[in-house]
Amino acid sequence: MAGNGERTPQSINEQAARPAITSTGLAGTPIVVPLLPLVENVVFPKAVYPLVLQGEQAESLLGAAENTNRLVALFLQREGVGAEPSAGDLYRVGTLSRLSEIKREPDGLIEVTAEGIAPVQLLSIKQWNPHVTAEVEAIEPLDEQDPALESLAARTLEAYRGLVSADPAAAARLQPVIEETRDPLDVAYLVAATIPISPSARQAILEARSPSAKLLQLLTFLNKAQEISASSHPSGEPPRNVVSLPARSASLDQAVLDRLDLEKQLRDAGMPPAAWRVAQRELDRFSLLTPSSPDYNLVRTYLQWLADLPWQNGSEPDIDLDRARAILDRDHYGLEEVKLRIIEHLAVRKLRRQRANDNQAGCDVETLPDVASTSGQAPTQPVLCLVGPPGVGKTSLGRSISEALNRPFVRISLGGVSDEAEIRGHRRTYLGAMPGRIVQSLSRVESSQPVMMLDELDKMGGNGKGDPTAALLDVLDPEQQTEFVDHFIEVPFDVSCVFFLATANTLESVPEALRDRLEVIRLSGYTEEEKAQIAARHLVPRQMLWHALNDGDMRWEPDAILQIIRSYTREAGVRQLEREIATVCRRVATLVAQDGDTTGRFPFVIDSAFVTDVLGTPRFLPAEPEATDQPGVVTGVFWTPVGGDIMHIEALMMPGSKTLTITGQLGEVMRESAQTALSYVRARAEDLRIAPDFYERHDLHLHIPSGAVAKDGPSAGIALAVAIVSLLTDTPVSGDVAMTGEITLRGRVLPVGGIKEKVLAARRAGVHKVVLPAQNRRDLDDVQPEILQDLELIFVDTMDEVLAAAFPLSARGLSASSKAPRKEQANPRATMLDVPSAARAMHQQ
Repeated sequence: MAGNGERTPQSINEQAARPAITSTGLAGTPIVVPLLPLVENVVFPKAVYPLVLQGEQAESLLGAAENTNRLVALFLQREGVGAEPSAGDLYRVGTLSRLSEIKREPDGLIEVTAEGIAPVQLLSIKQWNPHVTAEVEAIEPLDEQDPALESLAARTLEAYRGLVSADPAAAARLQPVIEETRDPLDVAYLVAATIPISPSARQAILEARSPSAKLLQLLTFLNKAQEISASSHPSGEPPRNVVSLPARSASLDQAVLDRLDLEKQLRDAGMPPAAWRVAQRELDRFSLLTPSSPDYNLVRTYLQWLADLPWQNGSEPDIDLDRARAILDRDHYGLEEVKLRIIEHLAVRKLRRQRANDNQAGCDVETLPDVASTSGQAPTQPVLCLVGPPGVGKTSLGRSISEALNRPFVRISLGGVSDEAEIRGHRRTYLGAMPGRIVQSLSRVESSQPVMMLDELDKMGGNGKGDPTAALLDVLDPEQQTEFVDHFIEVPFDVSCVFFLATANTLESVPEALRDRLEVIRLSGYTEEEKAQIAARHLVPRQMLWHALNDGDMRWEPDAILQIIRSYTREAGVRQLEREIATVCRRVATLVAQDGDTTGRFPFVIDSAFVTDVLGTPRFLPAEPEATDQPGVVTGVFWTPVGGDIMHIEALMMPGSKTLTITGQLGEVMRESAQTALSYVRARAEDLRIAPDFYERHDLHLHIPSGAVAKDGPSAGIALAVAIVSLLTDTPVSGDVAMTGEITLRGRVLPVGGIKEKVLAARRAGVHKVVLPAQNRRDLDDVQPEILQDLELIFVDTMDEVLAAAFPLSARGLSASSKAPRKEQANPRATMLDVPSAARAMHQQ
């Protein structure tokens, strides 16, 4: 065994032959001795304890002790252990002791006296029967050269005198020993051996390596004991009934154990030096508080938060791009551009870590030498922000990224957050103060490198208690992430290794400074084909699993899913679609649960008829545009946070005097667009064969139905102008045309946003022609070909081109100079019409 590098236990007889046995003499030399488990006591060195033994194992142990000069190892059993403990049931630190004064009683009990010699650690159990034999090694106490150590020992003795003075008999017995004890380690063992504390508290003192640590624990206990004794009677009034020390031990033990447990947790947390200094200061303060103190729980809670934080970054698992792509494809159908951007983002993180030349393993804020040398600033990783309607898969994309990176996932919902303290925490001076959501989430997942999703970024607000969006700037700014300070924790914490993601339905309500921290990835709504695939691949299997159904219970026909999509949902995402599928699954689950004999009845075939029977009358008619055969009615398309939709703008004229009425719950921007459209028509009245003074004798009313839905933005500018022209010229607009675009006073058509969502809405409503601003042509480059194959897109620059595209060919004959639109195959995926920019108004004289 010696040849393998293991230390050979020294012969106990040789060791026992020495004049004296001390921990110094035993340190570094394992010995094999009998081991005696103790149930409710801890033996300290230089102290004498009476023990009572019985049984055959006790006799065997005493016999073996005669061969080791009566040396045995005494180890405390853990709580709740039976009469036959295992190796794991013993604490790892005990006391080497010598047995003396062995006395056997007639009733079979054996009384012995044990004198503690030195603390030892348990290396291994050599045998269990007929008695326990173990290999132990003495623990060398740390040699402290601190001049304050003797002062600490004196303070401990002084507090000990005050404690035992309450018991005159104990004071008379212990006074001579107190006067003779001067060595700090001897003071610690004397006090610990004679004060009434729990076995676990004694064990903690025995395991402390340095004399100062032992004395500090004892001094904490003694100070608390004196405070409790003083508070047990009114100030200045002598106590009538002195409370015995054992009666106070439970509360004091808990306080001491709390302090020891917190100190151990804080040491194991791997805190940086600055945070550790704060923790030590609070620990010293906590040592002076009693459980009855108002600040006791406040300080304890703060220290617990410090101990629970994941201070150590560790190393990040390697990023497997093929695996990441496979996970994204498995969990999400379509979204090819989005998935490609995510893979690119992960690839950059992987490449930067591989080529980083610093030693911060696992942290993605490394400085690439070539970039840093040229720009003087370290490159930073952007924060991805997924923007799209509800139900398109933003949160599930975050979960997939978490799985691809082998990181824990945590979601922070910011909807309705209006207090800065929700992000940065409350200061500890406030009642009920807590850390902010960032720190709470890191503590909950026990990792400094999670994928943290900041959900609903656009739904934060303010209420006079600070701006939460401004607080997020500290979190998302790479220059400040290494020293993020939560108001509750009050020490810098490194959040630079957190993979931050953000989601929003729209960015309009997000402040510009915060938007500057984000790289936006837009997720548009799904087509019917995509929804059908998502339902078949993900939604139906998930709901069947949730409702305890299998393939033998139900079988879905493709037309059933399309029936739900077309007749019971009208959304950009698939959230309502999944709810309707769940309704069908619940009906089948009810039938299966009620029918014990399923032979011949199952599986249920879920077809269109069954869907109608379960879901009732269809909520939406087949996708057809509203008839616009009456003058003054125009179909427009607009964008909402839940996707695109169509709207029918109605214009009506009545006798009056220059009053413009606009209804339909419109925002200020849309009202301005209506006023601009009217001004344009009045300015071009003569060219459009409209009486120039029409507005002098009439009132005009513009209305957009669905008044319960708030509508705003410049997208309806050209549609409003066409509706007014249609009304005043008594010319209906083509029923299969929808339009969007902003209008200027001079009749120019400006680009608008949300083009893909609007095109999807037009296609969903059965519109075949869509008039779009010419500058929005580039917004359709990433649209799938199947979306555009049934649409005729007409790109325009001026209102003259809009009017030429909006009215039927029969109406254009009124204008001799009007030219029919010229068709071009501008995009192989769809027929797009470019109206010549030289076209004139269709009613020009």
